[in-house]
Amino acid sequence: MNNAASSGDNARWVRATGASMLPFIPPGSRLKVISVENVDRLCVGDVVCFIDETGGGTAHRVVGFENSGGRKSFILKGDAAWQTEEVAADSIVFQILEIRWRWLHYRCESLVGKSVAQLALGDDASRRWVRGLLCRLWTGALFVVRTRRKIIPFRSKPQK
Repeated sequence: MNNAASSGDNARWVRATGASMLPFIPPGSRLKVISVENVDRLCVGDVVCFIDETGGGTAHRVVGFENSGGRKSFILKGDAAWQTEEVAADSIVFQILEIRWRWLHYRCESLVGKSVAQLALGDDASRRWVRGLLCRLWTGALFVVRTRRKIIPFRSKPQK
């Protein structure tokens, strides 16, 4: 994340540079983030930004909590990653509220945001099922657009 730009009411916009949160946050997306005042209000499924060991910011989804020795930590995972990581509560600095990427604009609390969160938190079988359903819906939508606009497929050689 970089390019923090202030935008009133304790929120600011940052740019995502990594691919660990694909497909929910594509690289180059603009993220509206808000400072985390109380980490106890975070829930499983929330997307947070934390300071990693290199001093840079990373955005991952909360998948669990850990209390060991009176110290609270979060189990985080990128949507495109396989492994989880444990992060101390004091390392979490922002919570993501909105994502803007090209023509897409959605809030994390919207139906789209919650659906992607459920997909990311689900088991492998449900992920394959939902991915297959989304691919079928997307293919159907493209077919409808093509037939309504009567798009002619590109041909490498002109017909005589």
